[in-house]
Amino acid sequence: MTGPLSEQVRRKKPSYLFRIVALMALGAMTTYFAQASSSGATELARISLRHACVTPFSAGAAAAALHAQPPAPDEAITARGQRFGERTSFFTASHKIVIERLIRNDRLGGVRIFIHDHTDNPLLFVNADAKCQIRLARRVEYDEQQRAQNLQNLDAELLPSGPAEPLDPPIPAGSDPGGVRIGLVDAGVNYLLPQIHTRLARDTHGELIGFDYWDMDPRPFDNHPVPSLFFTQRHGTRTASLLLREAPDIALVPYRYPRPDMSRMRQLVDHANKADVRIIGLPLGGNRESEWQVFAQAAKEHSEILFVASAGNSGRDIDQIPVYPA
Repeated sequence: MTGPLSEQVRRKKPSYLFRIVALMALGAMTTYFAQASSSGATELARISLRHACVTPFSAGAAAAALHAQPPAPDEAITARGQRFGERTSFFTASHKIVIERLIRNDRLGGVRIFIHDHTDNPLLFVNADAKCQIRLARRVEYDEQQRAQNLQNLDAELLPSGPAEPLDPPIPAGSDPGGVRIGLVDAGVNYLLPQIHTRLARDTHGELIGFDYWDMDPRPFDNHPVPSLFFTQRHGTRTASLLLREAPDIALVPYRYPRPDMSRMRQLVDHANKADVRIIGLPLGGNRESEWQVFAQAAKEHSEILFVASAGNSGRDIDQIPVYPA
């Protein structure tokens, strides 16, 4: 290497080149580990499916093939008091594998397989029919910080099928639309949709006014992974669409509610107040009053804000069976 650049490098300490090489190696390793984790989960799913489809099912043989610890006793799968299957869990050094065998009329009716990593992050789901043909499969993709980024559908060979569904994408650039600022506390919103992102309230720098109090980051993307990230719900986008249809000139301030720690509702209310939000929609609720006590106190302290809360579903009489915070 010759010229000014080579002279600059020679003048640097030896650690200069080492840092460059180390960073390049780290990037390559991150990619490798992500691919290895994905391929490892896929192979575990294939092994699990082969053993789950054998009658009678041998948990010991499955554990040996998976290089897993001896499994705990089978757990019954029940619904409305009826047993309709068995669940067996396996643990390796890097994965948790759950095999569910669904039984119909004393015969195998289907198989479900869940693969998680050692920290219980969901990686892969497989649903097969009574003939053990894969009918549905999904994979969760993560970034370097182990944040779920995409939900990818897989085909019968467990290969990617179609575009991935985003779980936490960047917010498109935009400007404040003007209008009355309305807060929406839900599972977040799909701000990739033009009809939503053009109505998002923004500050003078074009940054979104809103927050994800579930993940504690500034990306309140619609993602409600209950009961499973493999089947995340999109409730917030539907409610936002209804709100914008009825009030198309508002500036929407979206919040993802803090399911992991409902005491964060105080921070949410304070944030909305500082952002000059004077109406907040709460199209959600729960059965436990204790989860909403912090919110109730915060709402009392901000009488200048109108809170509009859901009063329950399916004709529920909340005088007899309360729903909170309503």
